[in-house]
Amino acid sequence: MTSILHISTTDCIGGSGRSAYRIHNGLRISGYNSKMLVSRKITIDREVDFISKGTYKYYDRFCGRVLNRIGLNDVFYPSSYNLKNNKWFKEADIIQLYNLHGNYFSFTALSQISKYKTIVWRLSDMWPITGHCAYSYDCEKWKTGCGKCPYPEEYPELQTDTTKYLWKLKKITFDKIENMVIVAPSLWIKKNVEQSPILDGFKVLYIPNGVDTNIFKQKDKNEAKQKYNISKDSKVVLFIAEQLNTDKRKGGAYLVKALNSLNESLKKNIVLLMIGKEEMTNCGIDKNIKIYKAGYINNDIDLAGLYQAADIMVLPTLADNLPNTILESMACGTPVVSFNVGGIPEIVKHKETGYLAELKNVNDLKNGIEKLLIDDDLRTNLSKQSVILINNNFKLKNEVKGYIELYKQI
Repeated sequence: MTSILHISTTDCIGGSGRSAYRIHNGLRISGYNSKMLVSRKITIDREVDFISKGTYKYYDRFCGRVLNRIGLNDVFYPSSYNLKNNKWFKEADIIQLYNLHGNYFSFTALSQISKYKTIVWRLSDMWPITGHCAYSYDCEKWKTGCGKCPYPEEYPELQTDTTKYLWKLKKITFDKIENMVIVAPSLWIKKNVEQSPILDGFKVLYIPNGVDTNIFKQKDKNEAKQKYNISKDSKVVLFIAEQLNTDKRKGGAYLVKALNSLNESLKKNIVLLMIGKEEMTNCGIDKNIKIYKAGYINNDIDLAGLYQAADIMVLPTLADNLPNTILESMACGTPVVSFNVGGIPEIVKHKETGYLAELKNVNDLKNGIEKLLIDDDLRTNLSKQSVILINNNFKLKNEVKGYIELYKQI
C-alpha cells in the first residue's frame, strides 16, 4: 500500500492544518499508511510528529530569527535538509505538502527532496507563486517578478522588501524540482497557478476541499440554539476569524459597518455569534446587537453545533481560496453572505446557495444580511440548496478519492 508523509504547519489549526489532518485521517480510513510531520502538534495522534526535534529545533529557531530580520523568510531551516534521514521520510512513497510558510521549513530544500521522493503540493493560498504574500489582493506583480511590494506587512510579514529576490529564488529552486504535482482545491487558485512563471511546467490538478458530512450536517435550528441558551426567536449571525479587528483579510471591519447600518428593530433581534481568539471588548458593534463569544474552537463536533445554531454566516473576506468555514457552514444548512472574491463564487451561488456582495461594498453586504435574515422562505431555500451542493460535490470521501486516484497515476 502506498505510504504518504504529509508536511504541514500544524495538524488541526487553521484552514490548511485542518485540511491536512482531514486528508491524513481520510487516507488512513481508506487503508493507506499516512503520517504527518508538523511544526506545531496539537492532537495526540501517534502518527503525527514534530518535523524539527532535538538540536535541530534550536538551529531552526536561530536561523529563523536571523533570516526573518533581513527579509529572508522560509529560506533556510536546517531540519528541512535533514529530512532525508527521517524514518518516516524514508518509508514514504509520496511527500504531500501543505502550507510551508510558517517559520519552520526551507522551500529551498524542495529540489533536494524531489531527488528522493515524488512531491504532491496542495496549495492553500498564493504564497508558492508570489514573492512573499499569501494573497496578493489587487497586485499582479507575481506574474512578472515582484519587487516594490505594496503589501509587505501582509501575512507572512516581511521586515524588509526582498520580494524580488524571493520570487527569483523560488523560481530557481522550483525549476530544479524533478517530480512534483500541484493540487488546487479551487478553480481560482488553479487558474492563478497556470498563469505563474514560478510553477510553470508542473501538472496542476483540481481536487476541491471536502467536508465530513457525518459531523457537519443539518440540525433543527431551535434545538441547536437552545444548547447555547439563545432564544429561538433571535436571528443568529455567525462570524469566524482569529481576530475581529486586526485580521484585516477576514473583513471584520466591513461586518461591523454592515451590522451597525441595519435598522434598529432588526439589530435588537440579532445575536452575533463569534468564533475566534480575540476578546470582543471595544469592537465597535452597536450596543443593541447581542454578542455571544464562543472563543476558539478546535473540536469539529462543537464547531458543527455552532454552525447549526446560526441562521446565516457572514464572511466578508477580502481574499480567499475555498474556505473550510464556508463549506462546513453550508453543510450544516447555514447559508453564507460573503464578498465575490477568490474561490468563494464556486460554492456561494448568488441567491441560490447564499448571497455574494460586491467586494468592499458595505451597503451590498448589509443588503445581503438583511435580506437573508428577514426573508425566512428565501433563507430556507438557500439552506436546502447549500446542503445539496455540499453533498453532491464537496464531501470528504470525494476529496480523499481524488488523492487516491492521483497517487495511482504517479
